[in-house]
Amino acid sequence: MQSGSSGAAGFGAFVQGLCGVVIASITLSGCTTANRTEPALAARSAARPLYHDARQLTFAGRRTGEGYFSADGRELVFQSEREPGNPFYQIYRMDLSTGETRRLSPGTGRATCAFFHPD
Repeated sequence: MQSGSSGAAGFGAFVQGLCGVVIASITLSGCTTANRTEPALAARSAARPLYHDARQLTFAGRRTGEGYFSADGRELVFQSEREPGNPFYQIYRMDLSTGETRRLSPGTGRATCAFFHPD
C-alpha cells in the first residue's frame, strides 16, 4: 500500500515540476529579442552603445561591489574584499584623478552599503 501512495506522491511531484517548466516557458516566451523601441532610439543605440566609455576602476582584492560616485564625480566609494586574512567586505574611497584608495571602515567585521551624503 505504501509503495502505491509513494508512487502517487512521486507522480504528483513530477507534475508539479512539469508545471513549473511549462510556466517558465510561457513566461520566457513573452521575452523576445525583437526590437520594440522607436526607430530613432534604436538608431542612436546602434550608433553609440549605452556604456561606450566604460573602464575598470578597481583591480585589487578578490571582489569588489556596490560603488557610488560623489556628486562632483571626483570620487568613488565602494565595498571590496582586498585585505589578506579578512574575508569580508570593507568600505573604500577612491580619488578618481589619482587612483589613490583608502579604507574608510575599521577593517574588522562586515561593512556594506556606503554612499556620499549630499551635503
